[in-house]
Amino acid sequence: AQIFCYNDVRDVAQAFRLALEAKGLEGRYESFNICADDNTSKFNTMEVIKMFGWSEVPLKKEIKGRQSFFDWSKAKRLLGFQPLYNWYDLYIKK
Repeated sequence: AQIFCYNDVRDVAQAFRLALEAKGLEGRYESFNICADDNTSKFNTMEVIKMFGWSEVPLKKEIKGRQSFFDWSKAKRLLGFQPLYNWYDLYIKK
């Protein structure tokens, strides 16, 4: 199993637009994780973590289902970012 962070170009464009329009960030330098809400595996994220032997690594929050283990909550909090597209819905469910 492989697990990666990925983006749909439309979500990246949304993040750029939100960053340009964000209020209260003028003159500040911030970095953000921008990624899809899910992982690239057909397996649940916790299953993949166990497969790779990462079970002992402490997690800051619970990971449910195929949720990404990359944290984009700062982008949500400061920019209002919310990823809208994922590969599973676009290519598998069709």
